[in-house]
Amino acid sequence: MFERILAAVDDSTRSQLVMQAGRVLAERSGGALVALRVRPDTAARDHVTADDLAMSAQTSDLRSEGIPAHYLVHTGSPERQIIETAQGQRSTLIIIAARLAGPRLAPRRRMTIRLTEQAPAPLLVIPEQDAAMQAGGAANDLFGAARGPILVALDGSAQAEQALPYAAELAALLGCRLALLRVASPLDTQAQIAAAWSNVEDARRRVREHISRDLSVDVQVVSGAPVDETLWAIEGRQAGALALTAHGWQGNATSHASPITVELLRKARTPALVIPAPVLAEQAQAPR
Repeated sequence: MFERILAAVDDSTRSQLVMQAGRVLAERSGGALVALRVRPDTAARDHVTADDLAMSAQTSDLRSEGIPAHYLVHTGSPERQIIETAQGQRSTLIIIAARLAGPRLAPRRRMTIRLTEQAPAPLLVIPEQDAAMQAGGAANDLFGAARGPILVALDGSAQAEQALPYAAELAALLGCRLALLRVASPLDTQAQIAAAWSNVEDARRRVREHISRDLSVDVQVVSGAPVDETLWAIEGRQAGALALTAHGWQGNATSHASPITVELLRKARTPALVIPAPVLAEQAQAPR
């Protein structure tokens, strides 16, 4: 599923993490890795920098290790070039890095949100604080040294469950389990509690029957605010990554990411695998 990986890089230390993640996933999936650097329109295409030389050497080293790897340089709008390159390369996963969260969305993080609304492939977002803490470390450490689970945020809707096959693929490649988190509010009666547990248990059954019989799958039901409870679960379970859809907790067919998805991407301190709106739309139209 993640056999054609596009890694968006720049001249920051965040790119080290993007390439580390791309390398380990390409190696374990047997896939190809394309590193893309986008420069402003004012930059000359033939202007080679030390960063370009280093990236070219890095992809050459990957090829010598048996990983098909390439390095591309384009000019223009980063998000537009990422989208167009992903389409042209038929990418099945896009890896980007995001800036630290603040009181307002930074320009790069606004780009992250726009990609959740426009990207043609699942988006793996690496938070900047990981780069500051772990740059130069082992690629596997990006997803938690304790080999925590891939946490899937569910809201009881079929749309949220569209993240399951991608989360299962990531869990299988990393050799960790899957954890399905159902955040429901309110849970004031036995009937509501029973319905929430029935929903998440049905999701686990569908994973085991239709996605992977070998994958270990945990389930959890909590009551409260979706963002707070999800962040708490990530920390408490030492999750290696969060998986969710652009439309989680919204349930509509618009191209906009839900406010809760946006807030989770702003605050999460772990990699996030987001299924963008175009991928959700394509899945919804696919024959059953």
